Amino acid sequence: MTTYIAFLRSGPDGACTVSFPDLPGCTVCGANAVLATALAGDELVRYLSVLLSLGEAAPPPTPEAALAQDPLRGDAALLAVDVDLEMLGIAHPLHFHTL
Repeated sequence: MTTYIAFLRSGPDGACTVSFPDLPGCTVCGANAVLATALAGDELVRYLSVLLSLGEAAPPPTPEAALAQDPLRGDAALLAVDVDLEMLGIAHPLHFHTL
C-alpha cells in the first residue's frame, strides 16, 4: 500500500479542490470537502493507471512531514489517500487533517 498526500483547499463558497503535489495535474474539484475527497481517490487511481499504461513508474510519494512544511501548501489541509499499486482498482481516502 502506498500513501499519497494531497492538499485540500476550501473556497469561500464551500467548494473544495484537492491536488496531489507529487502528481502534476492530478487535481479535482467538488462542491464540498466530502465530494472532493471521494473524487480524489478516483482521480489518483486514474492518473496512476495512465502512467503505468504508458510504461512509466509511479513516482514515490513525498513524506507527510515534508509536505506539511512545504510553502506551496499554504493553508491547505492534508489528505492522505492509500492506493494499492499492485491492484490499481482499489483506492480510498484515509483521512484529512490540518497540522
